[in-house]
Amino acid sequence: MTEQTLTNATTGQVVESRFAALGVKHGFDPLTPERASIVVLGWSGDGKTTWVSSIPRCLIIEFSDSAGSVVGAKAHRIRVLTWAEYDALRTLLLTSKKDGSCPYDTIAIDTGDEWFDILAEKVISDYNKIGKHADAHNIGDVGQNGAGYGDVGDLMEKELRGLQAGGFGWVFTGHLREKDVEVEMGGVKKTSTVIRPVLTQSSARHVVRMAYIKAQIIDVPVLVDMRPNAAGKLIPIPTDRMEKFLRVTTTQADEEIKKKLHHLPDRIPFPRLGAWDIFTAEWTKAVARGQAEEASLRPTPGATATK
Repeated sequence: MTEQTLTNATTGQVVESRFAALGVKHGFDPLTPERASIVVLGWSGDGKTTWVSSIPRCLIIEFSDSAGSVVGAKAHRIRVLTWAEYDALRTLLLTSKKDGSCPYDTIAIDTGDEWFDILAEKVISDYNKIGKHADAHNIGDVGQNGAGYGDVGDLMEKELRGLQAGGFGWVFTGHLREKDVEVEMGGVKKTSTVIRPVLTQSSARHVVRMAYIKAQIIDVPVLVDMRPNAAGKLIPIPTDRMEKFLRVTTTQADEEIKKKLHHLPDRIPFPRLGAWDIFTAEWTKAVARGQAEEASLRPTPGATATK
C-alpha cells in the first residue's frame, strides 16, 4: 500500500501517512453524482426511466422492459426476471469492477418496487430450505408478523451496500401511490389521503437510510408565459402548463430530508430530455460553492493557528 500525505485546504492539517494510506481523509470532499446513492420517487410516466437512461456508463437493471422505449439513451439495460439471473449479473459486475474491466460506474434499479419481487423470491426460497418450512408461496408466508418483509429489506440493503463497496454508485427509482390513512385531529378520527412509495415501508426505510440524495419528481404550474404582442413587446400570458422538477427536500412521501450535498438546490428542472445533464451541472455548482465556502474559512496568511 503506497503511503501518502494529505493536507486539508482549510486548516492545513496533515493526515498522517499511515492513516492516509488506509483511506482516511479530511475536509470537504463530496461524492461525484455517478458514485452517489440516489433515490428518485415519482408517479408512473413521470420520466424516471428516461432520466436513468441518460446517465453515461450506467447499467439499468429493469424488470418490465420499459427502458427500450427511450430514444437516445446513453445507459445500457438488462431485463432481469429471476433471482438466478440477478445473482449472475451482480457477480459479473463485481468481479469485472475488481479487475478493472467493467464498463459501468452506476447501476440503476428501475424500479425498486419491482426489484422487491426478485429479492422476495430469494427470501422465500431460503425460508423453505430451513427445517420443515416448505409451504411459503409468498413473502407474507415467511415467518410471523411480517418478518418476511423485513428480511427483504435487509437483503435489499445488503445488495446496495455490496454495489457501493464494489465501487459503484446507484440510482434507485420507485413509484408513488395514494393511500388512505386514519388520523386523529382534535379527538376526532378522520381519513386522510397521503402520498407514499409503492415499496413496502420496511424496505423503503432501508433504502432511505443509505441514500446520499432522496428526491421526488413534482409538477409545478407555469403561471404565465412571456410572449410578444403585435408591437413586439413581451407581455405575460396566463397558462395552464405544468413543468416537472426534481424536488430534493422532504415531501409527503419522505420520512426525512436526504440531501448530503448542502448547496444542491431544493428544486432542479426535470425536462423530458437532458434532465441528468442539468442535475450534474447543479451538482458541480453545489460542489464549487462548498469549495468556496471552505476556502473562506482558511486562516489569514501570517495568522496564528488555533489548536
